[in-house]
Amino acid sequence: MPRPSQPLIDRDRVIDTALKIIDAEGLAACSLPRLSRELGVKAPSLYHHFADRAEIMSEVARHIVLETVANPWTTPERLFAESIRAFLRGTISGMSSDNSATVVATSSAEPR
Repeated sequence: MPRPSQPLIDRDRVIDTALKIIDAEGLAACSLPRLSRELGVKAPSLYHHFADRAEIMSEVARHIVLETVANPWTTPERLFAESIRAFLRGTISGMSSDNSATVVATSSAEPR
């Protein structure tokens, strides 16, 4: 089957889809096979846009930071709290098959 004349995916779509998977199920759920399934392509298609999973995760992290910093209502405390929640979300979901701990650790309660 020949390559389509228009790419089926782009970097932004991959990053957005990866972020949705991570938000819903944790970092461990965002594998290349899972990501490609969600995008409706085969895993090798991702290598046309990214070198590997690590580059995708770096871009997801960059997207989160830029989105947070771009918010004019962001305070240093809120930025720190969001960073800790993102870290815990990935760490806890990678360690536990029971996501109840992730829900508690990553709740979006405002810092005081």
